[in-house]
Amino acid sequence: MITLKIRKEELLRLIQEKFRDNQAFFADEIGISREYVNRLINRDIDMIESSKLCNKLITYCVRKKIDYKDVIILQ
Repeated sequence: MITLKIRKEELLRLIQEKFRDNQAFFADEIGISREYVNRLINRDIDMIESSKLCNKLITYCVRKKIDYKDVIILQ
């Protein structure tokens, strides 16, 4: 089964560059709860599995013309 996964390191880089390193600002901008984003990012893992976050992030990136393929991978 193929799943979408988010490279945590690349997501944190995106948040740092586009959202002034502010996870709450990122969460509000993509339309996901701050608590949910914070819980996913603070896990001790390299790859985040969340279809909800993947879908919202892809939608945001397409709208803002950002290449999401550096952040999200198929596995």
